[in-house]
Amino acid sequence: MAERYTVRNTVFESGERFPLLLDARTGMPLFDPTVFVISEFRARNRASATIEQVLRALKVTHKIIQRGTLATCSTAAKGANVKSGVQAA
Repeated sequence: MAERYTVRNTVFESGERFPLLLDARTGMPLFDPTVFVISEFRARNRASATIEQVLRALKVTHKIIQRGTLATCSTAAKGANVKSGVQAA
């Protein structure tokens, strides 16, 4: 099975390296993870290797959410069990 997400390093004209979490099918960066690493890590001058590791962790999280084994914020707030879809009492 092919990977749905991939982390790739982009090199800007200035020579700066910036990793991105991409949808492997379209080649487009995922918006939310990109905004997160820019605002939380790049803004604090973290190394590109650190940002890459954060994106790899987010990649795993996205895979778990896709499989339905982790409640997202919206389903957790509703009290629903992701696997059964049953509302908590």
